Amino acid sequence: MSDFPNYAALCHWHDDLEFSVLLSGNMEYNVNGEVVKIQEGEGIFINTRQLHYNYSQSKKDCRYLCVLVHPMLLCTSPLVEQDYVAPLLTNHAYPYQALRSDSVWGQKICRNLKKIDECRDNPLLIQAAFF
Repeated sequence: MSDFPNYAALCHWHDDLEFSVLLSGNMEYNVNGEVVKIQEGEGIFINTRQLHYNYSQSKKDCRYLCVLVHPMLLCTSPLVEQDYVAPLLTNHAYPYQALRSDSVWGQKICRNLKKIDECRDNPLLIQAAFF
């Protein structure tokens, strides 16, 4: 976080889905004005077109992995797009989802994000780990 002025990224939005996992330390995410605290080993999913930024309120460094995926990469077939991807993108009731340490599926997503980091030099392995 020390790479960012005042330990805070700029507020932004994008068409990508954002997945972050905290490898060490702690930090906060602000998503549409709501603050989400993330501890080591936890993560966050941010839906498309949500105003957000990450920061360290304590002004301490942390290590995290951030993966951006354009939704169209998930549309492996018209059925997958229609039944799974499109409903997620249009569901404004869920701008984000914290991936907590007490959640089995949240921790599974965090583990898979870490696998992506381990195979970052092989695009095919990255895509396989993401799917």
